[in-house]
Amino acid sequence: MVPKGGSDGSSSLRRALRDVSVIVPFRNAERHVGRCLRALESQLPFGGSCEIVMVDDASTDGSAALVASFPGARLVPENGRGAYAARNHGVALSTGSTIAFTDSDCEPGSDWLRQIAQAMADPAVAVIVGARRPAGRSFVLSLIAAYERAKNEFIFASRDADLYYGSTNNMAVRREIFERFGPFLERRRGSDALFVREVVEVLSPDAVRYLPDMQVDHLEVATVGGYYRKAYVYGRSFRRFGPLGRVRPLTNGERLRIWRATAALGLARPGSRAARGARGRSRLLVGRQRERPRPGGDVSARPRRGSVARFRP
Repeated sequence: MVPKGGSDGSSSLRRALRDVSVIVPFRNAERHVGRCLRALESQLPFGGSCEIVMVDDASTDGSAALVASFPGARLVPENGRGAYAARNHGVALSTGSTIAFTDSDCEPGSDWLRQIAQAMADPAVAVIVGARRPAGRSFVLSLIAAYERAKNEFIFASRDADLYYGSTNNMAVRREIFERFGPFLERRRGSDALFVREVVEVLSPDAVRYLPDMQVDHLEVATVGGYYRKAYVYGRSFRRFGPLGRVRPLTNGERLRIWRATAALGLARPGSRAARGARGRSRLLVGRQRERPRPGGDVSARPRRGSVARFRP
């Protein structure tokens, strides 16, 4: 275990979060995994302790040797069954009461664990979904990052369970929740989204919290082209959810309204009337989502484990 104690955490926070297990699968990740590990080993104190479990999914480059050079990381071999199998293996070998997931091509912010700890101090929270930013800092990428944040705020303020999703490049789960709803289905992509959808279906949208300040930089997305390549991969995977259950994407109209509010905010001079108006439109979009009634009625009547195939079309 890597100690992450500090006098800044309250006693109630320390009681709520005894420790965290960070699970990172990797395969041939020599290019980025060092930055991921350096970020994890230099986290700010959060009032608990942390273990870093790095699961090598049959790499053939030098990434396993690089991971082994970090004394604070535990290197675990896996036999090449894919990233979700590697995550399941890492969770099975871990000990933390909270399980945090990120990817080897992601660089968590210095307060990443602190953000997780503070959110998990609320016993009503079962799953936390964080924000993923492009590693590049161009104007266009900054505007894209602002759009992604506004889109997630729109989704996670919604009472529409069909919109909810998760991404294991920046997500945390209580162990008892993972044991109840997991393990991840061992498929190529999308098992994280299906996991979160089942939590929402059985518990409620309130069990999932979006934290925009729980941030990771996506190191593979350093250019606009890199962003759209990733968006294409994610979109293609999204369309393959059909055999397991439907997850509703945002409509074109919803996306356009979010994009217009984001663009107006990005292009307006800070502090100007246009900027204030854009922020107001963005808050109005989120506010309308919050006002929607919760679908599905009584949470206690929701389907139990195995309900993924019953998602509404």
